[in-house]
Amino acid sequence: MGFRFQKRVSLGGGLGLNISKSGVSPSYRTRYGSISPRGFSFRTGVAGLTYRSGFGGRKRKGNSGDALLLLFVAFWLVIISLLIILKLIELFFWALTELIKFIQRVQYRRQIKKEIEQFKDSTIVTVLNFEADSLPEEMRSMKVKFQGALVENGSIVEKDQEVATFVVGDKIGRMLANKAGKIKFAKLPGDRMRIGDCVCMIETIIG
Repeated sequence: MGFRFQKRVSLGGGLGLNISKSGVSPSYRTRYGSISPRGFSFRTGVAGLTYRSGFGGRKRKGNSGDALLLLFVAFWLVIISLLIILKLIELFFWALTELIKFIQRVQYRRQIKKEIEQFKDSTIVTVLNFEADSLPEEMRSMKVKFQGALVENGSIVEKDQEVATFVVGDKIGRMLANKAGKIKFAKLPGDRMRIGDCVCMIETIIG
C-alpha cells in the first residue's frame, strides 16, 4: 500500500475539482449524490451507506489494452498460419515436381531399355558401354556416377568427340563417342554407372 492524495476544491453550486496524483477532474455534488467523469454515487438514505459506481473508464482502458494485445497476438497467429500454409503449398509443389521427375526418369529408362534390346544386334545403331579400361585399376571398385552430357540429346556427334562426363571419387572422367551419328543417352545425371552399362546409343545412319 502507498499514500493516497485527494483533495476537492469547491467552485460553488455543487461544482468542484477533484485533485489527486492521477490528475484533476470536475465533479458535481447534490444532496442525492455526486457525478464525475469517473463515475457517480448516490445516497441510500441509510446513514453511512452510499452506492458508488464507475463509468468503466479504467476498466475500458484495461480492456482496450487487453483487446490490443489479443489483436496483436491474433495478427501474428494469422501471419504465422499463412507462412505455414505457404510452406506447405511450396512443399506440396516441390514433392509433386519431384514425383513427376521420378516418373519421367522411370519412363525414360524403360524406353531406353527397350531400344537397347531392340538395337543391340543392329548395324545401324551402336551402343557405347562403360568399359573397365575407362578407369585406372585402383578406381574400378569405387562408385561411379554419370555427371551429365556434354552434347544435347538427339544431336549429331563425331567419332572420338567428348560426349559425357562421369565422377568417381574426386575425379572427373570423360567419355568419347565410338562412332559418328545421332546420339541418345541412356543415363541421366546422378545415375549409377557400372562396368558394362549402356551410356548412350549412336544411330550411325541418319535418314
